Amino acid sequence: MPYKNFLSVFLYTIITLLLGKPEGGLQLNKIIELLKKIPTTYYNWKQRNEKLNNFLESCKNNADKLNNIDKNVTHLKQELNVVKDEVDSLEKQINQVNGRLETIGAGTKMELFDTLHNWRIILVVEKGWASPAEKREVEEIYRIYHDGLKGNGQGEKYYKEIMALPESEEELQMRR
Repeated sequence: MPYKNFLSVFLYTIITLLLGKPEGGLQLNKIIELLKKIPTTYYNWKQRNEKLNNFLESCKNNADKLNNIDKNVTHLKQELNVVKDEVDSLEKQINQVNGRLETIGAGTKMELFDTLHNWRIILVVEKGWASPAEKREVEEIYRIYHDGLKGNGQGEKYYKEIMALPESEEELQMRR
């Protein structure tokens, strides 16, 4: 089929040369030269046609690849939206948990303060001294209260009063 297309264009050119000018001798030489060039011209035309077809085929393949990439990008966008929605949901849950933890922390801080207060009443007001084991327990309560929950102020005052107490009844008697 491509050869027929080529020949029809070539024959059209020859007919145009024959009909174009009345002096047949010059036109005949041109026709003979054209006829001699048919194989080379056809070969060049065929090569260009093959290159063009290959190029068009690669363009089609590239277009198919781009369509696939576009589909993949669309799919990835949809997946990212799902992930974003999940992250948003998790963020809300984390904020709720953080709110609960703040409430629990505040309650724990109050409980630890009350515990320090009760120890102060027992050790400073009533007993007047604190054993090393009692001081370690108060120290552990104060460490959580102060370092973990950022409590201070009156709780720190209670802690210092307890830590300043003598460690036995005998030591209390000697201080008096």
